[in-house]
Amino acid sequence: MNVAKRFLAFDIGASNGRAIVGEWDGSRLNCECIHSFPNGPVEVCGSTYWDILALYREVRNALLAYSSRFGRRVDGIGVDTWGVDFGLYGRDERLLGNPHHHRDCRFAGAAEELKSALGGGYDLYAQTGVMIERVATITQLFALARDASPQLEAAASFLMIPGMINSFLTGGMIDEHSNLSNTGLLDIADGRPVSALLEKIGIRPGIIPDYARPGDGLGEVLASLKADVNMESAPVIACATHDTASAVVSVPADENTNWAFLSCGTWSVVGVEVDSPITNRESYDSSLTTAATADGRFMTRGNVTGLWMFQELRRMWNQSGADLTYDDMVAMAGSARPFAAAIDVDDPSFVHPPDMARAIADYLRKTGQREPTDKGEMLRIVLESLALKYRQVLETITRITGLRVDVLHMVGGGVRNVLLCQFTADALGIPVMAGPAEATSMGNLMMQMKGSGEITSVKQGRSLLGRSFDVIEYLPSNTGAWNEAYARG
Repeated sequence: MNVAKRFLAFDIGASNGRAIVGEWDGSRLNCECIHSFPNGPVEVCGSTYWDILALYREVRNALLAYSSRFGRRVDGIGVDTWGVDFGLYGRDERLLGNPHHHRDCRFAGAAEELKSALGGGYDLYAQTGVMIERVATITQLFALARDASPQLEAAASFLMIPGMINSFLTGGMIDEHSNLSNTGLLDIADGRPVSALLEKIGIRPGIIPDYARPGDGLGEVLASLKADVNMESAPVIACATHDTASAVVSVPADENTNWAFLSCGTWSVVGVEVDSPITNRESYDSSLTTAATADGRFMTRGNVTGLWMFQELRRMWNQSGADLTYDDMVAMAGSARPFAAAIDVDDPSFVHPPDMARAIADYLRKTGQREPTDKGEMLRIVLESLALKYRQVLETITRITGLRVDVLHMVGGGVRNVLLCQFTADALGIPVMAGPAEATSMGNLMMQMKGSGEITSVKQGRSLLGRSFDVIEYLPSNTGAWNEAYARG
């Protein structure tokens, strides 16, 4: 009889984190959340930080919860988080301060200044696949260099957020490739620092850490920590530490099909996997980015607002006395009149308005469209517009890559919104395969299993995830009406 193997995935987002135990019996992966905790920025004296030590405390608490439930041995531990943010370390490998949040005021205006210093953004994009944006890692480092930050001047290295947590666990100072490939600091083709470009803008290339590849071992949890949480064997394994890369590697796709992915939650990422990075002028002008995948390939992708607007409407309406669940809202949208109006979900007015419902009504009025008659109609407008935006981005990707897409794999929490899944199939005119909902955690666990030798390839891992979790197929319908809506723009 096979002895089950257990792996522990930490999936930490910008608002919350979870510890997921994956139990592998040799044919099926069963998962359970054993610990969850909030996360969020901390405002101090006009600056915005991440409380990295509070996150480490929750990781420690999860390890203690694991040992009390499952015993003193775990077969792997992996950590993934959001991207772009980092901590700086001195020559003694000690953390110099709390990492800044990517929305911190010190980074305001830095993207425009960085573009000016480089004579535009294309040269950086051509080498790294990364657009110059306020939140980008390279933009944050440029802002610190511009301001002669004492921490940056004293720094010998930096680590991305998951690398920081791994360092607290093992004592090692090593990052992970798929995450660093999103920073604008590495050449997308060969993985080396873009040293000449960095020196031009005052960033010392020497602070860029060494990195592991997904599946590589990062070392054993420190003996002192193991004693504290009552564990005796706890190896840390590099997953794809950027949450998008972990989500994409979990896509349970048939490698013999022509497929694209949609990772959908508060925000959405639409893309395809490619063998070589695409960083030409056309992809730059189309705002497509390219980053490394978990298994040595690349993903070309477009970022789209996800269910953020849907979530904000629920929050505001419930604050005003409604008691709406997401299922209630989906039912309301499903009963509303179709194609009453359309919005550009990526319009800046929807980024963080004080009143999302008013922002939508204002947009419709400014564009000469009738305001919604009720909540259900407004919700349907949001979901239909999201599906139409996905089609627009996917058509851009297929045009630039020359790839054909016959099926879209939709993963992440957005798959629970059955109406959005159906609308996406209808808008694109191709089947949508929805699931798993916990894609990031599944991808994290999968690369741990590969690193420990339980599986031999991403292809095998995707196959086992397809067997382990429900995937729902949505077939396109009413495509004529959707084509007309898309043509109206």
